[in-house]
Amino acid sequence: MIEQSLSHKTLTRWELYVQVLKTLANVGGSSSVRDLIARVIEDSDLKKGRVRNARYHLRRYELLDYDWDITTITEWGEKYAESDADEVRQFILNFNLNVEGKPVLKSHQARERDLKIVKEKKQVVFEEKQALPCEVCGFDFFQRYGEAGWKFIECHHKVPLAEPTNDKLPTQLIDLALVCSNCHRMLHRPPWKSLNELQSIVQQQELSS
Repeated sequence: MIEQSLSHKTLTRWELYVQVLKTLANVGGSSSVRDLIARVIEDSDLKKGRVRNARYHLRRYELLDYDWDITTITEWGEKYAESDADEVRQFILNFNLNVEGKPVLKSHQARERDLKIVKEKKQVVFEEKQALPCEVCGFDFFQRYGEAGWKFIECHHKVPLAEPTNDKLPTQLIDLALVCSNCHRMLHRPPWKSLNELQSIVQQQELSS
């Protein structure tokens, strides 16, 4: 019986996920699709399609993100790049548990939220300001879009719900920030930024323009 070398063994789904994350972490956190695939399948018998499929699923689980050709590991992905296949498997199997404070499978960069408290947050801010401006850049959907933007704003959870320190803790109004769609994307774009960090970036850009 010919013994298969370790580098050429057939990876399980979970081992492949770890391999993709480790590869990204080892090249500084981001890579083009071509380079990522080349590095992952180097010294292995993996097919390109399996790597592309793994990339797609890892994005769904918010362990990585990609914009056009560039794939970037998330902070959560960096943590699991140091884990073994069983830990990644457990994380993914728990991903769609509908529990506040647990990772929940939804649309890209989205989390399961308590809609009641989000509505309450918007109401409290509106009663105070008679408007719902972005807490980062000040953008107001109503001022820009009229009736179509009336009381429209996105809600950002300041502490990622997947953080272990936030596990099962009830969400409070102070944990939420009202932000425009662009700032919301920037807050979640790796490396993840705090509200204050993004506010500083916006202010610096305004001063330099």
